[in-house]
Formats: sequence, C-alpha cells, structure tokens
Amino acid sequence: MKSALRNYSMMVFTLIVAVMFSYSTTAVANHGKKESKKEIPGLEFKYIGSKNNQPVFLLNVAGNGEEEYIVSFRDRTGNVLYSDRFKGSNITQRFIINTEEVGVQELSVQIRAVKGNQVELYRIGTTQNVVTDVTVNKLK
Repeated sequence: MKSALRNYSMMVFTLIVAVMFSYSTTAVANHGKKESKKEIPGLEFKYIGSKNNQPVFLLNVAGNGEEEYIVSFRDRTGNVLYSDRFKGSNITQRFIINTEEVGVQELSVQIRAVKGNQVELYRIGTTQNVVTDVTVNKLK
C-alpha cells in the first residue's frame, strides 16, 4: 500500500512539474521589443503557445502587397539561425523553435521591411520555474 501511495505521489509531482514547466516557458517577444524610429505598420509578432514542448511564435503583417519582409532569427552571438523573405498583402507565418538544437538561450528576431527601410527587433527569452509543494496531513 505504501508503494502504491508513493508511486501515486510521484506521478502527481511529475505531472505538476510538467504543467508548471509548460506554462513557465514564456517568451518576452512583445515586452523585449526595441523601439525603432520607423515602426512597421500592421506588424504583430507574439508567442502563441507550444507544440510538442517547442515554443511557437506568430507573425502577422497587414501590408499592401508591394512590401517585402525579411525575418531573421539570431542567437546571442549574432549567428543567423533562420532567415526567410515574405511578400504579400496579409502575411501570417508561424515559427517553431527547436529547443533541442538551439538550447535554452536568448534569441533575437529582426523583421525588416525592405522598401520602407523599417526594422523591428524582438528579444525572445525563456524562464523556467520548478515548484515543489510539500504537504503534511494528519491521518485518522
């Protein structure tokens, strides 16, 4: 009986840690935004959740269709991890960061409008919190 109770307690603890980890991995994409003199109108870049324990980000650009955008993800040393060009009137693109390859490090995202010479920078950082809650209950 003690073994079954111990196994149940361990499963509950593991579940709590897993839930806390999935909710505590947050991106500061919007809060880490650096102000530029010329912001890109209609641009939205945000963290939307995770898929298979990998963070997912959403880029929305409500443009006029003539502007070309370059999106670059860089590590903290400035190495380009991913870069792509988009052109269109309403761009919606999702990005999944493979944390197994990149690791848990701060990334920067640069979104540049080529013709308008506008740049917006974002910083992505993660935090992890592990909570251990110990309770003592009196048995009757």
